[in-house]
Amino acid sequence: MHALARRAPHSVGLRTLLSTTFVIGAVAALIANVVTALVVLVASLAVGAVVRVRSLRAGSRAHRAELAKRDLRETQLEEAGVRKHGLAAATTLVDRITAADPIIAAQLELDGLLDRYVVLELATARLAALVAERKGRPVPTTSPIRTEIRGRTLALRRTCEARLAAGRDELASIDELLQFLSQRTALAAAELETECVSERLALLDE
Repeated sequence: MHALARRAPHSVGLRTLLSTTFVIGAVAALIANVVTALVVLVASLAVGAVVRVRSLRAGSRAHRAELAKRDLRETQLEEAGVRKHGLAAATTLVDRITAADPIIAAQLELDGLLDRYVVLELATARLAALVAERKGRPVPTTSPIRTEIRGRTLALRRTCEARLAAGRDELASIDELLQFLSQRTALAAAELETECVSERLALLDE
């Protein structure tokens, strides 16, 4: 009996030690899981922050590049002495279309259309200047060689006039296309749902 009495405290102590060890192990595992989860969360937040920062930087770079392109277009016209009101109007229309429907603006490459607009403005300005040049002062006697030169000059003038007309027509076509797209996207944005009054009247008849 005394032996059993002496063993009992040792048995209880052993069970208590095992229980305590188990609890400590469970708590340690829980803490480890919490720490792991926190590490994963912090890492995810850090990655997300990096992605957002890069996205903002990319957007900022794209915006600065777009502004630089617009400044270049205006500078090209200014240096050539060409008025910028046509380009300004076309740019405003492109901005409206892009804001309303960026997908269609990207598909139709409207930004590239503004570059083409500048090329046409410069070309038509040069052609108009060539067409407007005065003819040489007429001379009473005309030699055969001068007659040939005048014939070639007249043919060149007609070519200039034809190219000038084609350039102006393309400029007008770009203007009309942008106006059409602006109206089209504005109409799509203002699309109305089915008339609500008729629907409510129909409910009364049910």
